[in-house]
Amino acid sequence: MFKQVIRTTVMCAVASLFVNTTLCLKAQGQRAEALAMLAGQQKLADCNFQSAAPVSIGIGKMKTDADGTVILSGQDKTGKSWTASYQAFPGAGCQLWQARLERSEEPALVFVQFGGNTSGGWDTTLSVLLFDAQNRPFPWQAKGKFDVTKDGIDGLVILGKADTPAVLVRTQQSDGPGNHRESHSIYTFLGNRAVEMTGELEGKQCPSGQHHG
Repeated sequence: MFKQVIRTTVMCAVASLFVNTTLCLKAQGQRAEALAMLAGQQKLADCNFQSAAPVSIGIGKMKTDADGTVILSGQDKTGKSWTASYQAFPGAGCQLWQARLERSEEPALVFVQFGGNTSGGWDTTLSVLLFDAQNRPFPWQAKGKFDVTKDGIDGLVILGKADTPAVLVRTQQSDGPGNHRESHSIYTFLGNRAVEMTGELEGKQCPSGQHHG
């Protein structure tokens, strides 16, 4: 039986599915102006590393192991099996959400892996599984600052008047002791392709990052 294994233990965006465009956004503080949180997000499960029992997630199942391994599995419309494997930190926790990030029939699965406490939340990993018309999964992943509330993941947003779902990725780099630079990137999805957007959003210019002393 066909088995598709997706390993996403490191930060990645699948290169063959990646294209650039010429749209951009304005950063203001740690949020992006003109962007609202994507509505309709649904939390499917918290990671429970004390139980090995599979949890139903609609399109498939989620299974966790005590060592932090999380396995999502299911079948496409032809009956072929797929598996996505992640390595989380049991002490930090992780959650699985569902959201419509593009116009396919099946919503995307969004897996949030929280990082260590020493980073202030800047090493959270967001892993996305997009599904095509045959329910075959396509992976995409980013690492940065993603906060989660009862309404969903704040990095899943709506782009301006076009109401286009997108992912806002906030990252932080160090330019020396006490000097940090925050950068903002935004991605939309066309089918199984991730599109990075840079430049201008609704006539608002923006810097590529912000410095904090």
